[in-house]
Amino acid sequence: MVLQVEDVQGAGNPLFLGADLPEDLIAGAYTLPPQAPGGTARLEFSEGRYASSDVDEPFNLVASEFPVTLKVSSMEIERAQLAIWYADGSQGWQYLVEGVSLEIDRPVNQLSIQVGLDPEEVPSDFVLEQNYPNPFNPTTTIRFGLPQEADVELAVFDALGRLRVVVEDALLTSGWHTRQFDASALPSGAYFYRLQTGSQVLTRAFMVVK
Repeated sequence: MVLQVEDVQGAGNPLFLGADLPEDLIAGAYTLPPQAPGGTARLEFSEGRYASSDVDEPFNLVASEFPVTLKVSSMEIERAQLAIWYADGSQGWQYLVEGVSLEIDRPVNQLSIQVGLDPEEVPSDFVLEQNYPNPFNPTTTIRFGLPQEADVELAVFDALGRLRVVVEDALLTSGWHTRQFDASALPSGAYFYRLQTGSQVLTRAFMVVK
């Protein structure tokens, strides 16, 4: 899969995901040159790489002006979407369609490709995803899926098991749900967030760093 970014000037670079790369890569291979301040928009993996053998490796978008457009080509998977974690703490998803451009209108912290996940479909089981970003200060995004309508409690506990915050306590419809969590009132440390729906309990950990 290839993602091409273009800024308002029509400049940018391709990003190669799920590429067939040699196993004995030398350090610095498939990396972009350093970017000058105010340079053209670019997509890059960690360490400035523009190619990865993994389709779902997170990557970054660097741009001095918005909006920018992304277009996917050589899409060899049946269905995928782009997960976007914006710098303002919000999160979004956009379907990827071969040859069709999509627009990103503001700065982002990170992006990733999610294969086979459709936000409009109802998951077959209860799902609690890892929050992003993690570690974080002060806000993070928690996403979970419900196979059916259910009374849901999403709560945060400290390392000693003490309840600190109830993020959600409501009857929710089936499907995917996203909640923002603000840890401004919590000290730095390790915490657990728990999704409970009747007898179903799912737990993950996150770290608050201040």
